[in-house]
Amino acid sequence: MHTPRQTAKFRYLWSFTPSLFVLAGNVLGGHWAWGNMAYSLGFLVILDFFVPVSSDENKDSDNRLPDLMLVLASFLHLTCIVSLIYGIHTDTLSGSFVWYAASSTGLNAGMLGITVAHELIHRKSRLFKWLGIADLLLVCYGHFYIEHRFGHHARVGTLADPATARLGEGFYRYLLRSVPAQWWSALHLEASRLKRVNLFPFGLSNYTLRITVAEILIFMVLWQVFSSIAAWAWLMQSMVAFFLLEYVNYMQHYGLVRKPGEKVEAHHSWNSNTFLSRFFLFELSRHSHHHQDARVPYHLLNTNAASKMQPCGYFGCFYAGLIPPIWFRLMNPAVEKAGQTLKEG
Repeated sequence: MHTPRQTAKFRYLWSFTPSLFVLAGNVLGGHWAWGNMAYSLGFLVILDFFVPVSSDENKDSDNRLPDLMLVLASFLHLTCIVSLIYGIHTDTLSGSFVWYAASSTGLNAGMLGITVAHELIHRKSRLFKWLGIADLLLVCYGHFYIEHRFGHHARVGTLADPATARLGEGFYRYLLRSVPAQWWSALHLEASRLKRVNLFPFGLSNYTLRITVAEILIFMVLWQVFSSIAAWAWLMQSMVAFFLLEYVNYMQHYGLVRKPGEKVEAHHSWNSNTFLSRFFLFELSRHSHHHQDARVPYHLLNTNAASKMQPCGYFGCFYAGLIPPIWFRLMNPAVEKAGQTLKEG
């Protein structure tokens, strides 16, 4: 018989529900292609304002079920992308519905695929790390494996970190600055590693260059084997996915400052304990604990009194962050209250 804490782990299965709408849209076509956009950007955003905050502590250290969910989520992520290509190849998806389906698939890839990849690349298991890299490869963001682990975690909250948004920096400006800067950072982090072992820093021994070549090859193979539309749809879902990733990055550290050399503490990240933020995103919203110890698996992440809490959950904040004046009005007073201002510059 399952204990209440063991049963609580099944709440993470809610994260699989957007995939069901994606699969329906890609296999059935037509207006079903809108399904996950309506569900994730409509229903879940509204629901986030009504569901309760879930502040319970995670204590059950049995990893078997949580790890199985990560593997299943990776499989589901791949299945959704394959179903997109299948729908295009069989003409189930055609015309504008191709792009609606690609957007729905990308939303799921950002919510499920990248979130799970983020968890897997921090694990000690080589198998899990490779699975996380595969998840990232499917959305053209393989360099995240290097930049996130060795760049972002080391530099978070400082001006040296491309993934930390400055106070007063709107999301679109952040996106245009951060995306290329993170790739460039990953490239040079790898180059530095190769120099230390006396290897050429900018050849295919450089993981960032190698994974980028692999992403280009996937695009070319899809174009040649299926069609140009299939290739562009795959690229579009990738862009939607990493747009969502960077949007979450933007929210998680907006305006919070850490002096270089200062230990990463709970007050260097924004958190949320709303039900949807926690259980649809594998505890991604308990972000402070993750930065304090990235080895802690998602189902053991917690919050404490020093954790900075967002005014609403990740879903509830979604549209506010896309309109900079509204976002600044919502978040700037909270940053000033925290006494931490990483200003643009």
